[in-house]
Amino acid sequence: MEEKIKIASSPYFLNNYIEILSSILRRIVKSNDASPGCDKIVTQFHSETAPSVAIRDYMERILKLTKCEPGSIVLAVIYMLRICRDHSIPLTSLCFHRLFITSVCVSMKYFEDDVYSNKYMAKVGGISTRELSVLERLHLVMLKFSLMMSPIDYGNFCKEAVRLEGQILLDSVPTKGKKGGASELSNAIALIARLLPPNPNASEEKEKEASPAKEKASSASSAEKKEKETEPEEEESEKKAAN
Repeated sequence: MEEKIKIASSPYFLNNYIEILSSILRRIVKSNDASPGCDKIVTQFHSETAPSVAIRDYMERILKLTKCEPGSIVLAVIYMLRICRDHSIPLTSLCFHRLFITSVCVSMKYFEDDVYSNKYMAKVGGISTRELSVLERLHLVMLKFSLMMSPIDYGNFCKEAVRLEGQILLDSVPTKGKKGGASELSNAIALIARLLPPNPNASEEKEKEASPAKEKASSASSAEKKEKETEPEEEESEKKAAN
């Protein structure tokens, strides 16, 4: 890794990043779990029943047993949300745990020098070694092997996460004439869109979508040119026939 990504320098973020990120992820999962139709979307990351371990507890368990750097956790969350956004997968309680342990496995291999084996990581995450290896390959393919993130986007993510976590806390406080937690801030799509940098492959996909239209337009214009070019010839032949 050419440029080592540094964790946001804010002492508040450094001391509370697990709580900050888990608070946002809990809100996203809670929103999606309550949304109709989300349970119909099934991937290899989904389990039949939701694990009993809470999101924050699961994140803290992985941090404790792997002693990974804060940057690895942050990148893991970013990778996870990118997959959900780019592949239209709602982050729910059925897929969070497998997605997160796989994301941590990938981010540690990218971000850190010394990493654990997949056998150990699978044990930490509560899945089999074979399953983790399969999910890791799928994870990389879904990210199109794009693991690098600029320090600017990384810093913006951390700052926005702190801001959103603060807003979530304010939103949960009941006020006069308002019920706690009633805000649309819990909307998962809005949260993901605000947290993540632009999709690096979006421009390429738009160009691919636009290319057929461009080809049709160019072929139509070339056909018009040919018609215009043949018109004078037809006029000349008609004049000669008249004479």
